[in-house]
Amino acid sequence: MSRDHDAETTAPRAAPLERAVLCCLPAFVLLTSFVAICVHVGSPWPWNRVAHEDGVRTLLQTIFYFEHAARELPLDLLMGVAAAAAALTYRPRAIHWTAAAR
Repeated sequence: MSRDHDAETTAPRAAPLERAVLCCLPAFVLLTSFVAICVHVGSPWPWNRVAHEDGVRTLLQTIFYFEHAARELPLDLLMGVAAAAAALTYRPRAIHWTAAAR
């Protein structure tokens, strides 16, 4: 294969700013959420403190609350599909569909 052919078929790489936003922003949101929960329950170790809006479940019980998670899965799936569609719309040339690739 020629060098030009390889350049045409490789996907573009993410810019450093884009990588930082896509990796650091979710980590920042999780850390901020955890700190907010710690402040709300008044403890730096909130795992066994009541943290659910019903006033009964601890943070660990909330995280492993299966019925709640199962109820949220269809919405999470819909939001994931919407986010993927938005990403493909934002970067329409990120994926090159060719007859040779099929």
